[in-house]
Amino acid sequence: HENTESDSKNFIELKVNLDALQKSASDVFQLQCISIQEFSEGGFHKVYSLKIEGGKEYIGRVAFSVYPQWKKESKVAIMKYICLNTNILVPIVYYWNSSINNPVGAEYILMDHVH
Repeated sequence: HENTESDSKNFIELKVNLDALQKSASDVFQLQCISIQEFSEGGFHKVYSLKIEGGKEYIGRVAFSVYPQWKKESKVAIMKYICLNTNILVPIVYYWNSSINNPVGAEYILMDHVH
């Protein structure tokens, strides 16, 4: 039985395979992702706190499928541009997937947790 979460918000349904998101984080960070908890939700995203072995914490930001693909790619490009060209503190993006045809089942970004 897969661990999935469904939510309808403004008639948009987001189905996230949390096991796949946890595995992706473990693969990207080369350490076991030991817990995943919903952190926040907005109009277009759900945000999850991903705790990794050793105590480090990252963010998994999963998008509702409104304006697919180009929205996620644009967001990543803007974050990288700001990081490289300004002194504004933005989270480091470690991995992103702009396809809904991935094991997570939605577009997502794995990035630093900025406090």
